Amino acid sequence: MFKILTKETLAPSIKRMRVHAPAVAKKAKAGQFIILRVSDDGERIPLTVADTDGDAVTIIPSKGPVLVQVPDVTLKKVNDATKILKDLGLEVKVSQIFGGVLKTVRFQDPAAGTMVRRGTVITLTVI
Repeated sequence: MFKILTKETLAPSIKRMRVHAPAVAKKAKAGQFIILRVSDDGERIPLTVADTDGDAVTIIPSKGPVLVQVPDVTLKKVNDATKILKDLGLEVKVSQIFGGVLKTVRFQDPAAGTMVRRGTVITLTVI
């Protein structure tokens, strides 16, 4: 078992840990991967080596990208729907049918309830 020497939160889903692992530190280089297993029959988790220093290895495990759930913005006015989506960190593309005279969202893609990465483009079809 390797001892965690320091642990620092870089972002909500990203940590930096410095681990005492002399044998790994002697051979590993920044950018290479090490495999972590919590138990003998546990899942193999690849981690990127960020740095080595003497007997320690610095790794930065991440829980992956931050996901947000797409809200239902159908039947909302396009300006209100756009604000709701942008406040969640999503991008918006507006497609108008019938000239968009009612300025109301009729369809959205991806659908409400879908989990997406921040920055994903949500297409609103406006009537």
